[in-house]
Parts: sequence; structure tokens; C-alpha cells
Amino acid sequence: MKPPLRCPHADRRSQTWIALLLTAAVLVAGSVPAAVAAEPTLPAPHVPPAPAVPREAIRAALDRGVSWLLANQNSNGWWSTAEQPAVTALVLTALNREPSGKFTKSRPSELSRAYEFLLGSVKPDGSIHRGTLANYNTALSLMALSTADDPHFLPVIRNARAYLAATQIDFGEPGKVD
Repeated sequence: MKPPLRCPHADRRSQTWIALLLTAAVLVAGSVPAAVAAEPTLPAPHVPPAPAVPREAIRAALDRGVSWLLANQNSNGWWSTAEQPAVTALVLTALNREPSGKFTKSRPSELSRAYEFLLGSVKPDGSIHRGTLANYNTALSLMALSTADDPHFLPVIRNARAYLAATQIDFGEPGKVD
């Protein structure tokens, strides 16, 4: 009969857990006992540094991603599915945060169509959706509109924000922050 399997690092794991527990105790107590402070610590595992990636390679990868997104937009302005404006909002947010800022300085027709699609999804109560997942779609659309840095979107942004705030849990005491 074979002996039970034993992890060769059980002692090291035990020491790590003890060190973590002692650290937590020290944080709670606020001081380090002299006996604990004198104990040696485990060496950190060696993790080789990630290879440096040239800026040109990063820029090229970003450009390929942007090109792919723009090439795969539906002619009606949305990406992936018209039922979920949140997907389009995620793409818009990514393009708005593109490092060179070229999409916030000058909005190309692709982004204008996408914003028209989002604005066409706005409901009278301030939500932004196409029938399902109202909070999710509104929150991501709000992020896309806010990152556009366009003052024309301010009324929609304010209404979407008010909608989201009103749909949060309320314990029934008006005027009291829950």
C-alpha cells in the first residue's frame, strides 16, 4: 500500500499562513511583538520581468484594434447587437479613451452614427435601453456619453444619472440616504 500523498511545500504554506495571520493581528493590534519582528520572512518567489514592448508595437496593436472596430460596425451605428446599446457604449468608451485622443478631437461619421443609435435608445424616464437590462445599458451608455466630452449630451447625461440614482435600493425613508 502506498503512503498518502504529501505536499512537499506544506511547511512553507503553513509558514505563509502564519505570517499572514500575524500580519493581520499586527494590523489590528497596532504593534509588532519583538519575537515576531525578529523572525525571518520567506523569500519572494522569483518572477522574471515581462519583456519590454516597444511603443511602436503598442501603437500598431491599438491601430489594428480601432480599424477592426470601425470595420465591424453595423450601418445603423451599433456594434454586435441592436438589442443591447451597452455593447456599442463599450466600443464608444474605448474609442473615446484612445490614447491619441483623435476621436474626441474630431468625431468621425462612425462615431456620430453610434451616438445617434444611443440617443435613439433614450427613454422618457432617462433610461437608455432597447427593452431589457435597463440599468446595465443605461450605465454603460452614460459612460460613453460622458467620455465624449460633448456639451450637447449633457441633458441626456443628467437624465440617465437621475434614472440610475432613482433605481437604487431605497429602504423607504424619503430624504434619507440609505
